[in-house]
Amino acid sequence: MNRKFILPALLGCLFWLIPGEAEAHLVETSCGPFYDGLCHPFVTPADLLIVLALALLAGSAGPAAGRLLLFSLSLSWLAGSVWGHGWLDRSFALPVAVSAAVSLGAALLLAADVRCPKMLLALLGVAAGLGLGLANGAEFRSVNGGALALAGTVTCVFIVTTWVAALAVKNDHGWQRIVVRVAGSWIAAASLLMIGWELRK
Repeated sequence: MNRKFILPALLGCLFWLIPGEAEAHLVETSCGPFYDGLCHPFVTPADLLIVLALALLAGSAGPAAGRLLLFSLSLSWLAGSVWGHGWLDRSFALPVAVSAAVSLGAALLLAADVRCPKMLLALLGVAAGLGLGLANGAEFRSVNGGALALAGTVTCVFIVTTWVAALAVKNDHGWQRIVVRVAGSWIAAASLLMIGWELRK
C-alpha cells in the first residue's frame, strides 16, 4: 500500500470506533428495509462470526469448497428466512450460544489448519443457513418491509461469504496462510467469549 494512503486508512478505521446511538436489533439506516437488512449481520455478532468462520474455512480448503459453501449457505439462509417469515412467530430464536458454538468449531478447525471435505462444509453451511435464516425470518415477521429486510440480509451473507472465501483462497501460501489461521483463532476467541457471556446469564 502506498504510504500516503496509510494515515487516511487509519483515520477511517478510528472513525468506526466512535459509538453511536443504540438501536433495536434491526438497525434503521433511513434508506429502506432492504438496506436495514443488508446491515443486519454487521450488528449481530452471532450471525457475522458464523459467516466469517465458515467462509475462511471453506476458502482455505480451495476454490471448489469455497463455491460450494457460498451457495449452500446463501440458499439455505434464503430458504430458512422464507420459512421463518411465513410460518414462525417472533418467539422463535436460535440460541446465541448455539450459533457461537458452531462458529467456534469452524474457527478451531481453521486455526488448526484442517482442510475439511467439501461435503462437510456444505452440510455445515446448510445447517447454519437454515438455523439463522429461520431465526431472522421469525424476527422480521413483525417488521414493516420484513421480506425486503430478509432479502437484504441474504444479499449481505452472499457478498461477505464471496469476498472472505476468495480472500482465503488467494492467501493460501506461506505466511499469508498463517494470517488466515490467526484470523480463525480470533474468531474462536470471540465465539468463546459469547458462549461465556450467554452461560453467565
